[in-house]
Amino acid sequence: MALAFPRILLAYDDSVASQVALEYACSLTRAGATLRIAHALDESRVVASAMTSAAFATVDPTPLISAVDEQGAAVLNSAVATCALHGVFAEQVIIRDAPEVGIVALGRGDRFDLIILGTHGRRGIPRALLGSVAEAILRETEIPVLVVTSHAKTPRNDHPFDRAIVAVDASDPSRSAMSVAARMSADY
Repeated sequence: MALAFPRILLAYDDSVASQVALEYACSLTRAGATLRIAHALDESRVVASAMTSAAFATVDPTPLISAVDEQGAAVLNSAVATCALHGVFAEQVIIRDAPEVGIVALGRGDRFDLIILGTHGRRGIPRALLGSVAEAILRETEIPVLVVTSHAKTPRNDHPFDRAIVAVDASDPSRSAMSVAARMSADY
């Protein structure tokens, strides 16, 4: 039987929501499938912060960039170790761009079949100020996306979903959603 999602990309930032998304990624990764965990490091923000924080002296951003790189590597290593506890081999990649830009480009360029990510579920003013990486990815990618909230139940390893509901109308995206649901139903 063909795998529903032979190539899975997980956008991971070590938040509670992305930790739950990691559990789903491990649960959905079958033998023979590829799981790649991506962590975004937008170093341009670190450099901009270093440059604007120095009122009188020039600040070398290199130590800050090194610290961000080390922290990103630690986040990825921890996620890969969690996958190993589930018996899942995961590749890791650092994206050096804004998360929404990098995830969409990586998903498209490496031809992933599913993107999984967590969402903070911000609303109101925090959402207006901080935006939504999940929404930006949903708007820009043609790849199916599984968005997981921090309050989602942790999946059972062998059976991530008991039931699903698919909202349908006569649109092409609706037909695509039904196709994805059918693939998931057959495989899981």
